[in-house]
Amino acid sequence: MKWITRAKARVDRIACPWLIRRFIDTQAEFLFVYCREAHPDGDPRVKARTKKGDAIKQAQTLAERKATAQQFCDDMKATRRILIDEFGPEQSAQRRYGGLPNPTVVLDVDGRIALKMAWTNGTALDRYLEKFLAGGGKYNAALAESVPVKGPGKPGK
Repeated sequence: MKWITRAKARVDRIACPWLIRRFIDTQAEFLFVYCREAHPDGDPRVKARTKKGDAIKQAQTLAERKATAQQFCDDMKATRRILIDEFGPEQSAQRRYGGLPNPTVVLDVDGRIALKMAWTNGTALDRYLEKFLAGGGKYNAALAESVPVKGPGKPGK
């Protein structure tokens, strides 16, 4: 099974591949996609910085996005390959899956979208994945509809 997440890792995204390979799927393959900045320089909510303390700007070109992704790899000492997302509504994988900076998309074993969360909530995702994987990693509409997170500031079910 393939597992995909955005490249800007926090503790949960660093630990998850190890946990999944250890307890769920020893053959799991992880794809990390570097997309637009969730908190670029100037965002009043979060002051995202590189390890050197430099502000992280929103990339305006593919070359800038690649350079920022490389800086992330250098800062995290990441050895994994990171894919670079495209620009534009038709080319950007992130925009095709909702466009928000913190989405989660779960693909089932047949490659179909099993769950699409506009904004990732770790607790809700953990509950979903436990049931999803217990069901063989197959799409289950009722299970997907039971996930209460619809987006930031939007009430759940």
